[in-house]
Amino acid sequence: MSLRRGGKSGVAVRILALLVLIGLTLWVRVPLARAVSDAEQAFLSLYFTDEELRVFSATRSLQSISRIAENVTVVTANDIELMNAHTLADVLESVPGVTMNPAWHFAGNAAAETQGPDLRNVTVLLNGVPLNNLSDNIAGLGTVPVQDIAKVEIIKGPASSVWGSAMGGVINIITKAPGTKLVQGTVSLDYGSESTGDYRAAISGTSGRLGYYLSGTILKTDGLVEGFDVDAGHLGARLNFDFTDRTSASFTLFYDDNDRGDGVEEQYDLSWNISNKHLVSQLAVTSAVGGAGRLDLSLWTTRLDDQYFMHQSSDGTELSHNTFQEHRTGASAKYAVGLSSQSLVFGAEYSAGKIDASTTDEGELEQDQWALFANDTITLGKLTIIPGLRFDDFSYTDSFWSPSLGLTYLLAKDTLFRATVARGFSNPTRLETSGNSAINQYQANPDLTVEKMWSYQMGFESAMLDSLWLKVSAYQHDVEDAIVMKELAPEPDFLWTSDNGGRQRRRGLDLEFMTKPIHNFTFAASACFLKVRDLETGEDLLDVPEQLYDVSLKYDDQKSFRALLKGRSLRMEEPDYNGADLGGFIVDLNLIKKVFSRSGISIEVFLNGHNLLDENQYFSKNYPNPGRWVEGGLRASF
Repeated sequence: MSLRRGGKSGVAVRILALLVLIGLTLWVRVPLARAVSDAEQAFLSLYFTDEELRVFSATRSLQSISRIAENVTVVTANDIELMNAHTLADVLESVPGVTMNPAWHFAGNAAAETQGPDLRNVTVLLNGVPLNNLSDNIAGLGTVPVQDIAKVEIIKGPASSVWGSAMGGVINIITKAPGTKLVQGTVSLDYGSESTGDYRAAISGTSGRLGYYLSGTILKTDGLVEGFDVDAGHLGARLNFDFTDRTSASFTLFYDDNDRGDGVEEQYDLSWNISNKHLVSQLAVTSAVGGAGRLDLSLWTTRLDDQYFMHQSSDGTELSHNTFQEHRTGASAKYAVGLSSQSLVFGAEYSAGKIDASTTDEGELEQDQWALFANDTITLGKLTIIPGLRFDDFSYTDSFWSPSLGLTYLLAKDTLFRATVARGFSNPTRLETSGNSAINQYQANPDLTVEKMWSYQMGFESAMLDSLWLKVSAYQHDVEDAIVMKELAPEPDFLWTSDNGGRQRRRGLDLEFMTKPIHNFTFAASACFLKVRDLETGEDLLDVPEQLYDVSLKYDDQKSFRALLKGRSLRMEEPDYNGADLGGFIVDLNLIKKVFSRSGISIEVFLNGHNLLDENQYFSKNYPNPGRWVEGGLRASF
């Protein structure tokens, strides 16, 4: 049953039904059962590393991937090293079902879409701290270096019952912990075409109760495409302290300072530049409570200073200078308890923020929100039931209930069935509801409400065929009150506003397969298909990534040589005004050779060729992707 605008009875019935099911399952007690059987563990270990076998982001507690109902992809630090990624945008460029918009640029401006054509629907987190801007609800992924990343968990589809405004999914960055030795570290030097460089160093260790991790990264390029130069620096720090065997604290700090070009328009003699300064800090305390309980407390703050410049290309004259300054603080408390066959998580969180944008007429705008959430994982032999419920309250728009119910069933030791039904949302930004802007010819809409979505997903993954793992995921998302741009005054005045003006149906199918290592070679491929229909007009939307294909061939001799050959092709119907050029097959080759290993010191050299076929794949002529280019360097670990 699809949602109808104004159909409150249908919504209420579905919420009530989910609440009843969740209420029943939250309190059920079942006989002792093992979370993951030996047979399951053996099957999963054929295709996944230990880091990939347990996922935090789906329920806010570590769970086996065989007990997760959502469509989840995990990328580890080893994967990132093999692809020689420089920023989070590079990492996500290789994830099935994730598209980057605009086109990829070295440390450039980029954001992610999953299972839908809206960047604002995806929530990006750093150890649970939100990185999305208050101004547009988008996170800049090209400014997040990979030096400190232990793994990235990507949930494709709504995650609102766990994380709130996350209608399109969640990307959670989990950072590296201090090393176990007294002193250990890495140094990496990378240089390539157009003076492109990635220079990194990290040192970490543990002494007694204190653990530390310190890092620094410099990213530079003269521009693999004209007008996209980069001069960026990053500092990272993490301190851990164990008060007792049951209680510990950690302090995390990340700081980015980026200056980069954002394109040139030769026809109008214009160029754009962006300056970003981003600070994230978090103090977290975790303590074991009772025999199976754990209490987690977190205090965090983020500061963002964005400056956008437009210049006359020919002589460098500054034509405009807009600023966006944001400050957010937040706190969360979570209690998790693991019973014999049940894992229950519940908690609360609060955040307050303010934004001061030079483009608005109102000056500084404030907002705050709070939420309560509960998620459960109940194992009954081969069946796992995962109910969830969250309530979000916002100071500037509607509150929202987000129920979800998922299940997994082990059809055989090597075949797993998954299904979920969930209600998700994406809240409007403070600028959309209150940020009138004469400069941008924009009128705020104080009546704007959240985008709403009912999601239905099912799929399976299997290794019934010897040496081959297969995953199939199908989904339908029914969107109501989609936020769209609406013209209030035509040319020459051009006055715009945001409005809840649309209903959409998003249907998709993701296919993935991977082989076991055969003579040290592993082959993987995926094909993702998506259609988005406007239910008001009955027409399919343009600007939708309708077909996405990924292939990769990995070689690892488990001694000294690794290689990765990967390719991606994206196809869609796009409006003529964007000047898109899609369908090209982008192929990269990465080679790594260990040349020295003795007394705890190892040295590797690497060589990378990008876009070897020199093909085009971009959404807009203003953001063309780089052509063929190469880079190489060395990495030392001690």
